[in-house]
Amino acid sequence: MTTSPRSPKDETTTLGLEEFWEWLEIHRGCILRVSTASAALFDHEDHHWVLLRDPAEPPSVQLFRGKHLVGEIVIDVGEIAYVQCMPGENEEVAFELMVEEASTREIAAQFLMAHAYDSSELAGSGHWTH
Repeated sequence: MTTSPRSPKDETTTLGLEEFWEWLEIHRGCILRVSTASAALFDHEDHHWVLLRDPAEPPSVQLFRGKHLVGEIVIDVGEIAYVQCMPGENEEVAFELMVEEASTREIAAQFLMAHAYDSSELAGSGHWTH
């Protein structure tokens, strides 16, 4: 995990993990990068993302090339307090899965997306790509 130097005033939007994951499942084709302090997975035109969520297991993000698993990042949801949305370059938006303790805030994982979050898209299901 990396420590975030930002203060709460710098946050543009915060979401619950469940709400973010539901939106992410619709927009898995819009993921540009998923990273933690120890690993990073980058999108490529030959790759596709798979999001796994099973009540008995922590959610995970897998990157495949065809049927070959390139990498996987498992999210420890018990640690996640909220998801923080931070604007990036161009239309990109970073979604940081935040862990908060009494005196520290850390980024457990970061999803770099091709576009911003829109809660109105949760009403209809589907699959978006960019």
